[in-house]
Amino acid sequence: MGKKRVLPLDLAVYWWVEIAVSAHRIFKQFIRVSFSVFAISFYASVIKQVAHSGQLVAQFTVCEVS
Repeated sequence: MGKKRVLPLDLAVYWWVEIAVSAHRIFKQFIRVSFSVFAISFYASVIKQVAHSGQLVAQFTVCEVS
C-alpha cells in the first residue's frame, strides 16, 4: 500500500519536472527566436534609414550641383 501511494507522487513529481524542463527549453528557444527576429527587423530598419538618408544626401547634392 505504501508503494502504491508513493508511486503516483513520484510520477507526478517526475511529470512536473519533465513539464518544467520542456517549458524552460521552449521558453529559451522562443527567446532566441524572438531575439533573432528583433535583431533582423532592427538591422532592416537601420539599413532602411541609412539607405533613405543616403538617397536624401544624393538628392540634396544633385540639387546643389545643378
